[in-house]
Amino acid sequence: MVDTPGPASGRPLGPRQATDAAASDGAPAGPTPDKGAGAGPRPAPAVDTVRLSDEARHLPPALQGGAPLDREAIERIKTAIAEGDYPIDRERIAQKLHESFEEMMR
Repeated sequence: MVDTPGPASGRPLGPRQATDAAASDGAPAGPTPDKGAGAGPRPAPAVDTVRLSDEARHLPPALQGGAPLDREAIERIKTAIAEGDYPIDRERIAQKLHESFEEMMR
């Protein structure tokens, strides 16, 4: 059986969700001593920042046009899929998924 992701899967928790998650984890839902009696929990600001070094800002000339792609191979595969002629090796896919899982669990 496969579990389906919940409504917040892959997204940051909003203020209400963060409060609910904290309460369900056993964290106190009421005010903390440093916030005063009427303050209640405060959500963390939803702002992330990233700083790139000068080296990271300038791509090497080989990558300035984007990632290297074999556009002919991509078109061949897209055409084969559209025509129903793309072979799918289910055993190979299952084996690779299993190998990835084992590697992840190490």
